[in-house]
Amino acid sequence: LNTELIVSLNPDLIIAAEVNTSEQVKAGAALALGLDGVIGNLQPGCEADFVVLDPRATALLARRTRHANSLDELLFAMIVLGDDRLVERTVVAGAA
Repeated sequence: LNTELIVSLNPDLIIAAEVNTSEQVKAGAALALGLDGVIGNLQPGCEADFVVLDPRATALLARRTRHANSLDELLFAMIVLGDDRLVERTVVAGAA
């Protein structure tokens, strides 16, 4: 299955979730499981697994990510400089 990383950026936190890129596959799988409207998307009220990352978790990380000019640079800085403090929150099945 094709997947993509969905990233929502705001000045303070980054929310990233891996989702299936095929709407038909997601909807079909959820429907086949009898879970349409519960899983298969990131809509309010649906279950989802994702992490919320804090690009300002440490002073060095904050300084480096502040100067990132692209999503690639931002993610690279978090990969290289991040540690356990980078993870602000983990959500599994829609519950933190």
